[in-house]
Amino acid sequence: MKIALFGLENQAAPDLQMPLRFYSYNGASYKAQMLPDKPDGRQLVEEGSPDAQMKRAEREFRNDAHFNQKQPFYPVLTLVLYFGLRRWNTAKTLYEAVQIPDELRPFIPDMPINLVEVAWLEDEVIDRFQSDFKVVAAFFKQLRQKGDKEIDLRDPALSQPIKHFLELMRLMSAYSGAF
Repeated sequence: MKIALFGLENQAAPDLQMPLRFYSYNGASYKAQMLPDKPDGRQLVEEGSPDAQMKRAEREFRNDAHFNQKQPFYPVLTLVLYFGLRRWNTAKTLYEAVQIPDELRPFIPDMPINLVEVAWLEDEVIDRFQSDFKVVAAFFKQLRQKGDKEIDLRDPALSQPIKHFLELMRLMSAYSGAF
């Protein structure tokens, strides 16, 4: 059973195109839900054969409006994890990224991106994390506030047990250059 599809987009720098990419990721995920089942590797059915007629009937049934209303579609949630040390200073919505005349705006939806500015999370939010991401968030917040020379490893959020040590070190090194 599929309840939802979660997507994560990692950003090291603000990107004016992010709202467009956000739309395209979500759109591609919904499009994939509408496509008929993928081929299973069997040989193609010859046109005109009883099997081909059956396949055509199945496709027509799937395109029936009643069938599509009962499809078990699931929602798509994309989060943009921004690891920059300065505030995101560019477009967060389609309207901010694309020049849209005022008279067209009622017809064009403006979906904001789900942006998480990791280095700017409040301590109360960081404390609620139960995974290694708590260490990541605390590290980036300290890096933003103090620089890489003054990271306080006695911070309880940084001293918790780490399950995925190598991956965590690679992530922090790639985005911060601190290691």
